[in-house]
Amino acid sequence: MIVAANARTSPLSAIVLHHFHGAPTRVRSEATAFGPRQEHFLLEAIAAWRPSASDNPAGHWLWAQNASDCAVPAASAGYRDQTAKALTNIGARLSEVKQTYDADFLPL
Repeated sequence: MIVAANARTSPLSAIVLHHFHGAPTRVRSEATAFGPRQEHFLLEAIAAWRPSASDNPAGHWLWAQNASDCAVPAASAGYRDQTAKALTNIGARLSEVKQTYDADFLPL
C-alpha cells in the first residue's frame, strides 16, 4: 500500500483501507444485498484528479488498477470467486430492488 500510495498520479487520489467488523458481521448474508459478512479488510484505490488538456486520465485509472493489483497477494484465498459468487447470489435481488425504487436511473 505504501509503494502504491507513493506512486499515485495525482494528489487527489487515495488508498483507503476499511475494516469490516462488528455488528455488520452478525447479519446473515442473505438478509441484505451486501455479500461477504465475515470480518475482513477492504482496500479501495480511488483515482481522482482535476481534468486538464495536458492530463492523461488513462494513467490515473492505471494507477488505481495497479494499486488494487498490489493487494492481490494479501487477499483472502479465492477472493475473485467470492466476488463472482456474491454478485450471482444478489444480482436478481438488486435488480428487483432497483426496479422498485430506482427504475428510472442507470441500469444495473
